[in-house]
Amino acid sequence: MRELCDLGLLERDVARALSWWTQAVKAGDDLAAHRLADLHQMLGDTEEAVLHFRRAVTAGVPGAPTTTACS
Repeated sequence: MRELCDLGLLERDVARALSWWTQAVKAGDDLAAHRLADLHQMLGDTEEAVLHFRRAVTAGVPGAPTTTACS
């Protein structure tokens, strides 16, 4: 599923990438939560970004921001 997310980004299809990343998160992919947070942050949706960054931090995803950054 991550490959489909990345493909959406490579094709500059943000809606497609958001859809696939969201599906991956719902399927329990914690790394996808980090990537989805990055995408929301790039789009200026801070509230959604923080929500997904928190999930990634809680799951211990490498490279996820510290919990203080998500407060």
